[in-house]
Amino acid sequence: MGKSRMTSMGLVQDAGPETTYVLDKDDVSVFSSATRSSRMALYENPNYLDEPTVFPYFIVIATLSQIVMYVVWISTADGKSGFQNPAFDQIGGPEVMWLESVSPFSSCENLHYELWRYVTYVWVHADVWHLIANCVMQFFLGASLESVHGWWRVGLLYILGGIAGGFNVTMFTPDVTVVGASGAIYALLGMVLANIWLNWEDMPLRFFRLFLIVLFITNDALMYVYAYDPFTSYVAHAGGFAFGTLAGVLFLRNLSVTRCEVVVYFFCSLLLLGLTAAWVSWWATHVIPAAAISGDRRDTCCTNILRYGLPNEGAVNGDYTCVETGGDSASLYDDANGDIYQVYEGGWVAI
Repeated sequence: MGKSRMTSMGLVQDAGPETTYVLDKDDVSVFSSATRSSRMALYENPNYLDEPTVFPYFIVIATLSQIVMYVVWISTADGKSGFQNPAFDQIGGPEVMWLESVSPFSSCENLHYELWRYVTYVWVHADVWHLIANCVMQFFLGASLESVHGWWRVGLLYILGGIAGGFNVTMFTPDVTVVGASGAIYALLGMVLANIWLNWEDMPLRFFRLFLIVLFITNDALMYVYAYDPFTSYVAHAGGFAFGTLAGVLFLRNLSVTRCEVVVYFFCSLLLLGLTAAWVSWWATHVIPAAAISGDRRDTCCTNILRYGLPNEGAVNGDYTCVETGGDSASLYDDANGDIYQVYEGGWVAI
């Protein structure tokens, strides 16, 4: 019988049940090429569950280091911050690691250029329950992401998400002190949302995953509007989530890129650059802290002292007591003569 010169695919399609073909070396080569092409087609259309998984080293190390940080500080330093407010005595880390723009009254030191605080505050927690809640949440969010996308992507965006949350605090609520990993955790939450969108067709339980994220964010928004907790930094949450979502779209692995997604990449790049530019420019142009949207926020005694000095020449901060009175800012009470000073039209005025 003559040797067939058909391609291997044609050979398979046309051969009848009673036909026998003998393949020469050229036919074997063609058949092998077709097999490789089939494998490539399978590789180019993978399923999310088929992706290789790795151990989440970064999330495990980050979580353990936060636990160790809290336990060591509380047990060796007795958790004493030296503040009059006993609520600070359970914070699991030294003040030099907290995110704050100005030190508490009466020292009132401007901490604007202590940039390490934007990273270190993530490793400090307010109390043991704060620590447990954050560690559990970040482990379950981060481990699933890291197992597919790798430690360096998740680790980098986790740290940058914490920094983004910190810069958002500096921009909108510079008068508050923030500790905890919430900004970085909300960056992970944004990355999960980005991951669902990037790999929608290949993602198992995609509607359920999306529902949980929407439910979580909606609950946070409702808490902010109807049950505001002054000890929760919603601003850090928002900054971390926005960064995590945009950066996640750009940097997480996309198993199959579509033309529409390329357009979305472009707009996400613009949004991320614009957001980053806004944070950095606000920080750079406001050495003395100021809120971008003041609303009902009041200037603190320390902010006023940094901006206007003290009411009396030759006085020191310790000569006054910071008090709350009416008006747009906190007031200074002169311990020596009993006068109360408040900022009015760019300077201190006795009231």
